[in-house]
Amino acid sequence: MRRFGFILAILFFFPMHSSGLPSAMANGLDLKSEWQKLNPEERKVFRSNPFHGVFVSSCATLAREQSQSQFPQEKDEGSLRDAFRHTYWNAIMTITIGAKSAKAWSDAHEYGDPDFRAGDSKSEIRRAMDLANNAYGIRIGIAFVRARAKNFFIDPQNWVHEAVLKSLERGKLVFTTGPNEHALELAPTRPEREEDRVHAIGDEDHGRL
Repeated sequence: MRRFGFILAILFFFPMHSSGLPSAMANGLDLKSEWQKLNPEERKVFRSNPFHGVFVSSCATLAREQSQSQFPQEKDEGSLRDAFRHTYWNAIMTITIGAKSAKAWSDAHEYGDPDFRAGDSKSEIRRAMDLANNAYGIRIGIAFVRARAKNFFIDPQNWVHEAVLKSLERGKLVFTTGPNEHALELAPTRPEREEDRVHAIGDEDHGRL
């Protein structure tokens, strides 16, 4: 554990992506506290790549702050805020550490959830909702990377924020509480038909998901 702490302390000072997000977000991170928050599956992923692990919690903190700011009156579980948070988190992770690592971390987060109860409908629905929104967030992150190739000066946080909001407005994300709840069966994460492929934002400059 001391070895991991040393590695993380060193990596604190090195940005790992041209977006500039990691070096800004990792500043002031309490490594010991963040390690203790990880579930067993997340710790496995962390051990496989401590370099990526430095920034994942910072991405989650940023997503939490953005979702609370956007939906201050909403509660977390199953809400619009919850859908926004998971989608934003995965998009930012994808931009920062890549789609493959982002999926590994978000899957570990969901499948290692200590509060999950197999066979319990509420737990099953919550996990399915989170997995769907995580997957869509990764698609948004990939779209940003494509857009960034055309315009390097796009701000990632603003772009992702707008993309997630547009996705909510168009019914692409999943939430299970509130008057306009969007049921799981209405939000496929891997459309089979070309005409069902989705856009994070309608503008061509934001890329096609």
